[in-house]
Amino acid sequence: MTDKEKNKKASGVSARIILIAIIAVGTALILVSLIPGISGGGRSAAGNPRGPAQGVPGEGGPQGAAPFDPAAGGPPEIPTVSVQVLTVKKTSLEEYIKTNGDIVSRNSVDVYPDIAGKLVRLRVSLGEAVAKGQVIADVDPSKPGSVYTLNGVRAPIAGTITELPADIGSTVGTQTAVAVVGDLGRLMIRCFIGERYVARVGVGQKASVSLEAYPGVPFSARVAEKSPVLDRASRTLEIRLTVDPPDARIQSGMFAAVKLVTLRRERVLAVPRECLVTSSGATGVFVVGDDNIARAREVKTGMSSDGFVEIVSGLAPGDRVVQRGQNVLADGATVRVAE
Repeated sequence: MTDKEKNKKASGVSARIILIAIIAVGTALILVSLIPGISGGGRSAAGNPRGPAQGVPGEGGPQGAAPFDPAAGGPPEIPTVSVQVLTVKKTSLEEYIKTNGDIVSRNSVDVYPDIAGKLVRLRVSLGEAVAKGQVIADVDPSKPGSVYTLNGVRAPIAGTITELPADIGSTVGTQTAVAVVGDLGRLMIRCFIGERYVARVGVGQKASVSLEAYPGVPFSARVAEKSPVLDRASRTLEIRLTVDPPDARIQSGMFAAVKLVTLRRERVLAVPRECLVTSSGATGVFVVGDDNIARAREVKTGMSSDGFVEIVSGLAPGDRVVQRGQNVLADGATVRVAE
């Protein structure tokens, strides 16, 4: 065999070797793509409990998941809610009725003449004290062409002249009041309450009275009289209160705002109504512990007054209850207590 034939044969062998190598490399690449565990450093899919689609922390699986790095911030944190709290303590609560009334004298009498005629004289002035039977006015019953003796109008009770509604020279009859006499030594507050409150009001109940003449000054009073019947037209009941102790600043005819206490409870636990959260028919609050964790706690409520609600059970003195921010809380949430 010549040298030329030998070289040609060697070239053919080399070509076959290269072709076999290319086929081997291609086969290896196909196997790598079909068996993902091979790309994970020889770890098979069966050896990864989480499966190939999940990836392995720190190993960069098929999904390309980044390794966990605490310095990069870690997993997202649950936000801390800023809240305001109050400390539960014992206090007093009152249920009351508000109404308005007038200051009147205990005894007040309109004075009428015994005969019709012209009022010719008033012998008293407004605010003057008079005795029972004292003449306070004169009426002339004369008619044209005749002369009669003046008829004196007498006070039926002792007291003070509170009104003089008739003018001198006017014609008055037996149904025309010429004066009003009242006993100003015994002033009362006359007011009316609605039918629904009748059962809650009784003689002796205490009340607080405020007068426009003395703003910000409370006067103590109590129910002295209670009418046995309701007014059919207004469906209201008349009650009268006395100021206790009597006060010289109070005068007949003044307007009075009355706060009538119907129930008072001492040393009870109470929270503002806004602290309460209702869910699935139950009422509760969020209590913050020393660890700044808010815990939902169901409570039982009682009477309410002036925006506060009595807590019958579920809380203890010293508990810190969320007053602002409770509507966005969940049980076990971490909170930051704001001032």
